[in-house]
Amino acid sequence: MDISWVRDFLHWMSEAVAQYNYSNLLTTPSYFRQLFFSAYQKIASAVFLLSTEEAPDNFSYETTPKREFTVYIVTWNVASKPPPPADRMLNMMKFSEDWNKANDKDPDLYIIGLQEVGTATLPKIGTGPVGNSLWHLRLKEILTPREYILVRCKSMQAIRIFCFAKRKHLLHLRKIEAEQTRTGLGGLLGNKGAVSIRLNLSGCAVCFVNSHLASDENSPEERLADYKQIIENHRYKLPLYPEIFSHDIIFWFGDLNFRLTRDNKLSPEEILQLIEANERNKLLRLDELTQFIKDGEIFQGFVEQLPNFPPTYKFDYASPFYNLKRKPAWTDRILYRVKSNPYKNVQFQVTQGLYTSFPECDISDHRPVTSEFNIKFVDATKVKNVSLKRRPKMERTSATAEASFPRQIFVDQSQNIVEFDHIPHWLLDDDNVIDYTLPPSFCEHPGNDWIGIFRSDFDDLSKYIAYQYVPPPNIANHAITEAMPTTSDGCNTRRRRRITLNFSENSVNIVANRRYVLLYIEREEGSAMGVAGISNSFAARYGTEVDVGQSEVEIKKED
Repeated sequence: MDISWVRDFLHWMSEAVAQYNYSNLLTTPSYFRQLFFSAYQKIASAVFLLSTEEAPDNFSYETTPKREFTVYIVTWNVASKPPPPADRMLNMMKFSEDWNKANDKDPDLYIIGLQEVGTATLPKIGTGPVGNSLWHLRLKEILTPREYILVRCKSMQAIRIFCFAKRKHLLHLRKIEAEQTRTGLGGLLGNKGAVSIRLNLSGCAVCFVNSHLASDENSPEERLADYKQIIENHRYKLPLYPEIFSHDIIFWFGDLNFRLTRDNKLSPEEILQLIEANERNKLLRLDELTQFIKDGEIFQGFVEQLPNFPPTYKFDYASPFYNLKRKPAWTDRILYRVKSNPYKNVQFQVTQGLYTSFPECDISDHRPVTSEFNIKFVDATKVKNVSLKRRPKMERTSATAEASFPRQIFVDQSQNIVEFDHIPHWLLDDDNVIDYTLPPSFCEHPGNDWIGIFRSDFDDLSKYIAYQYVPPPNIANHAITEAMPTTSDGCNTRRRRRITLNFSENSVNIVANRRYVLLYIEREEGSAMGVAGISNSFAARYGTEVDVGQSEVEIKKED
C-alpha cells in the first residue's frame, strides 16, 4: 500500500509544530490544542501501522554466541524544540537517503541521549512519558524501518535516554534496567542529573549514562558536585551490578556543561577567531573537562578522543552563527571506560570510531555529538558450569584500585534460551495451550517472568498486546511435562513447561489472520528484564474456521 502521502502529511504537520513553537501551542485554548494533538496521534499511528510490513516467517533471531558489537551514541541538548523531519536527521544517524532499508553495516545498538526535551506530548501514544514525546515518534520513524526495536527508554523530566537494538540481537540482551538521579536544587529537581540504561550484552555488563550537569559558566564546582552525587546515588537493583562502576564497560555522555577554564582571559570574539582560524588545539588546552580528568577530579579511568570538531555551544537558533553572549565551549561530550581484566578467560576491547558533531542540525543552541564504538570479546573461551559470585565493590576514588580485585570467570548467560514448541495458530475463541522448554541453568522467577503476545512486526518491547505471568510449576495449568532433578540453587538441568494462555479481555486487539509471536520475558531483581525466548510467527484464527492447509513456518534459529 502506497502511504507516501500520509508520511508527507505527517512531516508537514511536524514542520508546522516546529514553526508554531511550543510556547504558542501551549497557550492555545485547550480544545484546539487537544484537537491538533489528536489528529497528529491518529496520523502517526497510521504511519507506523501501515509502513511496517509484518515480519517474515523465516526471520532469524541470533542464538549463537556473538563476540563483536557496534554501538552508535548520540547526545543532543534540543533546547525544548520539536524534532526536525526525519530526512534532516539522517546524516546524524549515519544513514544515507536509502534509510528505510536495513543494512548489514548498521550499528547493532543505537543509544540516544537527549537533554532539555520539551514538555509538549501527544496523548496515548506509547507508554509512559517517554512514549508520549514527539522525539520518541521521530526516532522510531527513522529506526523502525531498519529493523531496530526500542528495547528500553528512561525519562526524568527533560532528560531522556533511548536504547534501540537490531531485532536479530534481542536474545543477546539481558538484565536490562534503567535508573535516574536528580541533582537539580540539591537533588530535589530532575532538570539536572542523569538517566541510565544498563544491560548485559552477550554477558558483558554495559552501562550507558546520559547526564545534564550544572550550567553556570563560572561554577565548575557545581558540575563536579553533580557528578559525585550521581556516582554516589545511582543504584541498580541487580546484586552483581549495584552501581555505575560495577560494570565492565561504561559509556557516559550528555550535556556535561564544562566550559573553558575559569581563569582564561579570552573574550568570546577572540575564541571565535581561533575557531575560524582552525586553531582549536589552543582552545582545547583550556578545556575544563580535560583539565579535571588530568587532575583526577572526575571520570577516573575514562577515555575521550580529543574533540576534532568546533565547540558545540552556544549557537543562535536555526543559525550557523555562535551567540557570543556565552564563550563557545565543548559542552556536549562522549566518554567511555573499560574495566581492566575483570575476567580470567575474556577481555573486552573498545575501539572508538569517528567522534564528531553536526552543524547542519541547527534547531537548538547546541549541536548534536555522535560517536561509534566497536566492542570486541578477545579470547572468548567458553567455560561451563561456573557460577558468578558477587562482585567486590569498586573504589570510586581510584581508577586503578580494581586491579587488586580477584578476577572472575566470564559466562555468557544469554545462551540460556527458552524454546517454544511450534505454535500452528492462535485460537481467538478458545484457550491456547503452549509448551516450552527451559534450558540448563535457567532460573525461573515465578510471578515475575511473563509471556506476552506481540505483533510479529513489533517495534517496541513495551508494546505487548497482552501478557500473563508465569506461575509456579506446581499448579495445574503450568505442569512439568518432563521432570528433571533440581539443583541446589533451584535451577534444573532441563525442564519442560506447559501453560494455558487466555487473553480474552484483550481479544479485541488480536485480529484474525494477522501474525503474532510470543516472547518469554525474564524479569528478576526488581525491574531488570530481558527477552529469554521468542516463538515462531503464527496467525490468529477462530476454531470454527476451515484449515485450508496453509503451512506455518517456524522462525529459524541460526546454528
